[in-house]
Amino acid sequence: MKLFICFLTVLFLFLGGCRPKLAPTENSIVPNTPADTPLPKGGTEQTGENAVEYERKVITTADFAKAYDSIDVLWEDAALIIEGAVINTELFIHEAGDDAVPYTLFEVEAANKYKGSAAPGDIVLAAGFGGILTAEQARLDKKFPGMSDREKAERICISWGDTPIREGQTLLLFLSDTEGYQILDIDRPYYMLVGEFQGKFILDGQGFYVQDLPPSERGGRQPLIF
Repeated sequence: MKLFICFLTVLFLFLGGCRPKLAPTENSIVPNTPADTPLPKGGTEQTGENAVEYERKVITTADFAKAYDSIDVLWEDAALIIEGAVINTELFIHEAGDDAVPYTLFEVEAANKYKGSAAPGDIVLAAGFGGILTAEQARLDKKFPGMSDREKAERICISWGDTPIREGQTLLLFLSDTEGYQILDIDRPYYMLVGEFQGKFILDGQGFYVQDLPPSERGGRQPLIF
């Protein structure tokens, strides 16, 4: 899959002396520290008790087989369309040959259903690419045997560059569990986002759901609004 190729290419650059520059965010702390001091934190992806810090941020890109640039097309390909609040998240590491690719599993308590089989109050398990894991969990120590224990323990935030999924978010989700979407070895029913970030909409301050396009996608098209 092109996704895995791009993912590995970025990680090779990450550990090969050409590390991607951390894009500044409101939570980023990137001080100029000597080599013998603790690694600076790259940022946080959640707040409060669920805060998870990381040292490095890797933005992944891929050529998608289908660009979802209309609600009608998303609607057609989705088996389930719901809005609701994220009540739990966890990291899932997908084994793809010799590679380990992070996904975020998240449970959503449905508030409204627009398509498919779900009722208000139902808990839906979904999966989206990306997450925070150590270099060792990503098996980079196998590709780079000379890594120190410190490098193995580095936490890496890997994502498309879209908004991380976190507890408390209110989302509109276009999901599918049909053939081709069940790529993760999970022992319970789950859905995956249609078109990855293209099937995730975040509630804005005016009550609209806005498609969560990463910065790399915004130059070519405007995010959809529901």
